[in-house]
Amino acid sequence: MTDNPQNPPLLPESEGRTTSDLAKEAMEAMRMLQEKLRQEQATHPSSEDDPTEITHLELDVADFSNPVVVVASAEITLGRSDAVANYVPEVDLTPYGAYRLGISRRHAIIRRQLGGFYVIDLGSRNGTLLNGSRLESQIPTVLKEGDEISLGNLNMRLTFIKAD
Repeated sequence: MTDNPQNPPLLPESEGRTTSDLAKEAMEAMRMLQEKLRQEQATHPSSEDDPTEITHLELDVADFSNPVVVVASAEITLGRSDAVANYVPEVDLTPYGAYRLGISRRHAIIRRQLGGFYVIDLGSRNGTLLNGSRLESQIPTVLKEGDEISLGNLNMRLTFIKAD
């Protein structure tokens, strides 16, 4: 078989599979990921009490006395502001030396879903760590009370604040 730019050779892993087959496989992979998230939430809830009672998240930034407190909304972007692009994330870590510590403009998000809270790295250049373990980009990872989140070289401890 000769290489023809009009008909490039099939990759070995896709040989004999149609676009429909690949789409089905992608859907199955998504279903498996969602099931994994559900199981993880069931075995590792984000708080000992009902997570719906959590109204705010507190991020205690290492070496700073005043923590960042934010409303526990559906999605919270963590990053640094950019005056040129007129961009400010929900949690702006610029005052904590974000640029110097390797934090991207849109570094990570905390998402409230499936009855808990998850952190998701947004493909940041310097990565996101949870309790010392590097997170894969775009993969939600469950958060628990007291977790340490590291964006680049900035460390924070997470506390859930519940309604009185």
